[in-house]
Amino acid sequence: MTRIEAVREAIREMEKKRRAASVNHAGMKAEEGMEEEYERADEAVLALKEICQALQVEGVKKSIAQWQRDLIEDPESVKLAMSDLESR
Repeated sequence: MTRIEAVREAIREMEKKRRAASVNHAGMKAEEGMEEEYERADEAVLALKEICQALQVEGVKKSIAQWQRDLIEDPESVKLAMSDLESR
């Protein structure tokens, strides 16, 4: 399991907790008397989503860095690939 998969699983679990503490289990509004649990789960969901976004950005940065290394090591293959894309 990757880090991003683990975070997504944690998001799903916290969303379940939020729904359990909500009116009609819809996850939209806290059930009376369950406000604290609902807020705690809601805050966790938001924080986990931020972590997920950061991990996605990290993955993009790694891909760009690898592309830059490839370009430096073999610029002709990159030019060939770009020409192939332009001809489509």
